[in-house]
Amino acid sequence: MTMPERIISGDSHLEVSPERWEGYVSQEFRKWVPRVVQLPEGGDAWKVPGSKVEVPLGLNFGAGLGPKGLKTRGISYRDNPAGSGDAAQRLREMDQDGVEAELLFPAVAGARSLGTKLPREAHIAVIQGYNDWLSQEFTAADRKRLLGVAMLPATTAEDAAEELRRIARMPGICTAVLHLWPNGSQLPAPEEDAVFWSTVVELDFRMSIHFAFGGGEKAETAASGVRAGQNSVLVNGALTRPGGLTPFCVTQLITAGTFDRFPDLRIHFAESGAGWIPYYLQEADNNFERHRYYANLELAHPPSWYVPRHFMFNFQDDFHAIANRRQIGVENLTWGTDFPHSATDWPHSRRLIEALSADLDANESNAIFGGNVADFFKLDSMRQ
Repeated sequence: MTMPERIISGDSHLEVSPERWEGYVSQEFRKWVPRVVQLPEGGDAWKVPGSKVEVPLGLNFGAGLGPKGLKTRGISYRDNPAGSGDAAQRLREMDQDGVEAELLFPAVAGARSLGTKLPREAHIAVIQGYNDWLSQEFTAADRKRLLGVAMLPATTAEDAAEELRRIARMPGICTAVLHLWPNGSQLPAPEEDAVFWSTVVELDFRMSIHFAFGGGEKAETAASGVRAGQNSVLVNGALTRPGGLTPFCVTQLITAGTFDRFPDLRIHFAESGAGWIPYYLQEADNNFERHRYYANLELAHPPSWYVPRHFMFNFQDDFHAIANRRQIGVENLTWGTDFPHSATDWPHSRRLIEALSADLDANESNAIFGGNVADFFKLDSMRQ
C-alpha cells in the first residue's frame, strides 16, 4: 500500500444557503435568487421565486450520518449540517478528512433550481452573483485549498462564452460546470455550441461536467428527426452500451464532432465513476463500425480514440477503476469525496484511500489522488 503525498478531491460541493451569496447579485435581479423555505413536515428546501419547484435538503447532507441516518428531506440549515457553513468551517472539515484541497461544485439544489426558466437577464445576473461571491469571498479564505467551480448561463452559447471570459480572469476559479449544452438546450447543436467550445480552447480553460449534462437519451428520443437526425438517438444508444448517463454524454460529445473540430478540448467528468470505461470502449468501437453508415456518422477516429485524449474521469469508491487503471490510463483518473453528499466517507476518506491504494505504486497513487487534478486544472499556477 502506498498512500499519496497529497489528497485533492476532484468532486466536492458547496451546499450553502443562497442567503450567503445573494448580496452579490445586482439589486435589480435579487428577487430571482432562490429562497430557502421551511417545509410543513420539517426541514428546508430551495425555491425559485415564481416557480412551484421546491428542492428539499436531504441526501445532499449525508456527511457523517452513516447509512441509518440518511434521509431524503428534513434537513435544515439551522442545524448547521456538515458542509453548509462558511469557508473557515469548510477548511476545518477538510482537515478532519485529511484532504488538502477540493474542487467545489455548486449545490445540487442550486443547479436544479437555476435550471428553471428565469428571464434571461435575471438568469445571467444570478449566475454572475454566485460566481462573484465564489471568487471574492469564499475561495479568498484559502485559494490553494478552496478551488472554485463556477456556473455558466444556460441561455445561449454566446452568453456562456461571455461569462467564461469573465470568470477566466477571476482569482479562485479553476473550472466551470455545464448543466446543459452550451446552446442552452438539452441537445447538442454543433454550430451554435462551437462559439463556446472555441472560447474554451482559446482561453486554454479546463471544463467540468458533473456526472451528466443536457437531457441525455430522453431528450434525443423526443427530438429524433427534428434537430439531430432520425438516427441520432439510435446510434448514440448503440454506441453507449453499457448504458448510463455519463457514457451517453461522452458519446454525444464524440458523435457531435466536438473533438474533431476542437482537438485541444479536454473535459473533466466529476462523479462519473470509471470502472465502466474498458467495456464502453470495446462496445462503442464495435457498434460504431456496425451503425456508422446508415446513420451517416462521420468521425475521424473510432470512439475509443477520443476518450483517453479528451476526458478525465472522477470516482469515489470504484475499485474496478483501480483494477483497470492501465486500460483507462492512470493519467485520466481523479478521486473525489463527494462531500457533503450521502456518498461521502467523511470524515474517514483516508480509510477508503488506503484500501484503494493497496495495489498502487507511489507514482500511481500520487497521480490518482491528487497529482492529476493539480496538473489538469493547473493549480500550481492558479491566480491568487
